[in-house]
Amino acid sequence: MSALSLKIYAQPKDAGSLEKIKKFIFHVEAQDFAAIEAMDEGEALYDVDDILNTQIETSIRDGIVYMAFDSASSLEVEVLVEFLHHLGAVDVEIAAFSSQVGEYFFLKNNDEYLDDYNEAEWKWLQNPRAGFNDEYVVVTGTFEDYDRASIEELIEEQGGNVQQSVNAKTTILVVGNKPGKSKVDKAAALGVRSMGETEFLEKLE
Repeated sequence: MSALSLKIYAQPKDAGSLEKIKKFIFHVEAQDFAAIEAMDEGEALYDVDDILNTQIETSIRDGIVYMAFDSASSLEVEVLVEFLHHLGAVDVEIAAFSSQVGEYFFLKNNDEYLDDYNEAEWKWLQNPRAGFNDEYVVVTGTFEDYDRASIEELIEEQGGNVQQSVNAKTTILVVGNKPGKSKVDKAAALGVRSMGETEFLEKLE
């Protein structure tokens, strides 16, 4: 397997498990491979200095740990799941992008690898192929093919966050016919990207 870009969600069993996962993240950030190997009592992570020789992006929200990093070496992702379970994670969801083949695959706990995001139900993992992942979107005006509620539903299905007014968090303004002037003006003042219906539908695809 080629080098991978990983996005991982892990739900710790309890406060003690959360502390173990946070400790693991600390050691990765410090590039303290000896400390990571000491935590890896089951020896799941081989070549740990290659696998984790990278910057790691992390956040914790509502007790769920999010990690994103590029593996500098080949990695069988199930061993990472095994290691996180060893630390006390009860649920793990992973999206991995292989730079060699240019494709994503997905893994949930110890299940089989999936090529299609839609083959499983996910608690936290967003579809990395979705066109509006992590975008904050305001819709204004009327549209030929969809009503406004349908467009907002499509945005949410594609990982986006629908807003009712333009603000500093807004990243995209979808503009139909007869748009609200105040929204258009504020988006322009804030440097928010605007797109019409045709571009919107292309982004969905």
